[in-house]
Amino acid sequence: MEALSRLCAGAVATIEAQLDAQKQSDAAEAIRLEAEEVQRKAEEERQEREEQRRREDEKLAEARARLEQTRKMAEEQMDIIRIQRELEAKKQAYLDAQRAAGIDVDDGDDDDGSDSAPENQQVRSHFIYSLYTILITFHYSIRRARS
Repeated sequence: MEALSRLCAGAVATIEAQLDAQKQSDAAEAIRLEAEEVQRKAEEERQEREEQRRREDEKLAEARARLEQTRKMAEEQMDIIRIQRELEAKKQAYLDAQRAAGIDVDDGDDDDGSDSAPENQQVRSHFIYSLYTILITFHYSIRRARS
């Protein structure tokens, strides 16, 4: 009986030792799992911040693109207005040159279909326009050369 008692006491001691070892192992595993969970949450938060930053950068880039497009459109509109004014000034200079040369100037207001200039005045008008174009080109060439 004593041997049976010792055998039982030895088995109980072994089982208690294994139970303590299992408890320590379970506690270590719980700490490891908790650390992994904390690390996973930190990584998710980092990725979420990074995604938010990327979305904000995209919105900023889109706003910049719209602003640049608006600026270009405004610049093009100003160029169109400038070119229209230059064209009007050239037309006026051409009409003034025609008047100075004594050519009957048709301003386009005449809707009766009559021909207001004889053939020789049309030739002279073409000559004056060509001369005017050459003079304007020469004038701008001189202006650029001075700049």
